[in-house]
Amino acid sequence: MSVKQIPNRLKAALADNHKTSKWLADQLGKSDMTVSRWCTNRSQPSVHQLIRMKYRFIDLFAGAGGLSEGFIRAGYEPIAHIEMDHYACDSLKTRAAFHYLKENGKLEIYEEYLKNKKEKTDGSWLWNQVPKSVIDSVIQEAIGKETLPSLFERVDKLCNGK
Repeated sequence: MSVKQIPNRLKAALADNHKTSKWLADQLGKSDMTVSRWCTNRSQPSVHQLIRMKYRFIDLFAGAGGLSEGFIRAGYEPIAHIEMDHYACDSLKTRAAFHYLKENGKLEIYEEYLKNKKEKTDGSWLWNQVPKSVIDSVIQEAIGKETLPSLFERVDKLCNGK
């Protein structure tokens, strides 16, 4: 069976979800032409390209972030962590800052934070060392019927940046 005869699941999945190849190209940071070729079976992404594409997740009822830590260590990229507890959100912000600094080769900032942190203070100093978008990925909010519209709006804004 030639490549042309194999049904293209990518094209079908985009159609099923009312998305275009341009939308997918924007999401993946690829050119429209590249994704168009994938959708028409003129070419397919290499294993190397597939490995570099990150899966993303939203952590609901995030707690202090144990599940997020597992996903991040497995190579997934967080979009948002939603948790209602203030102290758990502080932990989530600190971990988000840690991962940003680690990814950008700036762990010395995190180490300085650990050495100088005072009891009963939050991580504001550390959080100010990373882009606001990193800290904004932590949403302190209860999940309920009355909060869902604003939560969806906030997560949508975070998705537009990724």
